[in-house]
Amino acid sequence: FYQGDPSTTCVTLGATTPGDVDMVMVSFTNLDSLGENLALGKEVTQSSTYLTLGATLANDGITGPGVCASSFAHTEANGWWMLDLGSVTDIGVIKVYGRSDGGVPMNGWEIRIGDEEGYLPGGITNQVCEGALPAPETPWQAYDCTGMSGRYVTLHNPSPSDPLVVCEVEVYAANAGIQESLTGEDNTVCGFTPGQWAGHWTMIGDSITHHETDVIIHQSPSPPPPSPPPPAPPPPSPPPPSPPPPSPPPPSPPPPSPP
Repeated sequence: FYQGDPSTTCVTLGATTPGDVDMVMVSFTNLDSLGENLALGKEVTQSSTYLTLGATLANDGITGPGVCASSFAHTEANGWWMLDLGSVTDIGVIKVYGRSDGGVPMNGWEIRIGDEEGYLPGGITNQVCEGALPAPETPWQAYDCTGMSGRYVTLHNPSPSDPLVVCEVEVYAANAGIQESLTGEDNTVCGFTPGQWAGHWTMIGDSITHHETDVIIHQSPSPPPPSPPPPAPPPPSPPPPSPPPPSPPPPSPPPPSPP
């Protein structure tokens, strides 16, 4: 996992010494334009359930710091969570929201994808997209599984002592959203447009050719929200009431009586 400086549009890749690399090639998917979340509301199962924290809590579409601190799928040790997409699907990016209050550690977990549930329950023998993973970043982390296809997506924590704990899983089809490819030199690629990107990179040099399938995320600062419109001016005051009409003159005195 690599992250660019949020104040720039560049990202530096890998741990090799600058100068060792002649060219870096990067292919990205814009995480801000992924389209439909294929996991939402689909059938899910898990290996076991701690208290009442069942599998459907991880694909109900409800996220956020308050939610992910108390509502998440939670198994017992060596647990798995499996999503059934309903048909074989070309997978692109998978976003995983971790428990936002820390809680139980989840290191060494993996993502598996395949056409079958597997000869062991939960699809835990399907092909690995990402393995030996640290706990997801907060609030979420994206994993690029481009090039893989399957009906079942499994998250598995093979630890004999730690459970699988996940707040939400989102799955997006391959080639969803905006794609971008860039090249650079000396481990650095520049020219990202604003947004969040996930993808693959390859380094090429005289003594190194390295292809990395771990996700890369570049986070550019989000634009500030628009200012609220100014309040409407108050309605004009009603005109003052008209003055009352003048009182009629007093009646004339009667004429004098004749002598």
